[in-house]
Amino acid sequence: MRLRTSGGHDRSTAKEVKSRMKLISLSLFLAIAVLAIVVRAQDVVYQCPMDPDIRPNKEGVCSRCGMKLRAGIPEPVEFPMDLGGVKSFV
Repeated sequence: MRLRTSGGHDRSTAKEVKSRMKLISLSLFLAIAVLAIVVRAQDVVYQCPMDPDIRPNKEGVCSRCGMKLRAGIPEPVEFPMDLGGVKSFV
């Protein structure tokens, strides 16, 4: 129910305001949830276990060897080695 003030402006009741706030909150929550799903889907990289250079963003099989592509294969890590203190036996 809308009430008219003496100036002719509409004034919402507390129940209408509460209902609108719930609707706005729900809409905002759904928008954030959809955005999170889209971002997560774009971040997934699939990789061939046999051919690590084959890295599409969708499931399927490797175009080179036909193996099933896997998600979540960790990147290889290189560790620096200091061989300055090692004596050569040559």
